[in-house]
Amino acid sequence: MARIGKKPAKGKNGQADAVAERVLECAHCGLNVPESEGVREHGRFYCSDAHRLAGPRE
Repeated sequence: MARIGKKPAKGKNGQADAVAERVLECAHCGLNVPESEGVREHGRFYCSDAHRLAGPRE
């Protein structure tokens, strides 16, 4: 959970903990993928370029 007005918690090695990333569902196959690993087109999210080209499932 994000802490408002506080510094990020530090792990055992003294580095800041990783920030959570959103996981989104592919509009073609339904696979859940981290947002940074997928692609977007026309407001939809896809797990890969191949599924972006195939388009959303019907």
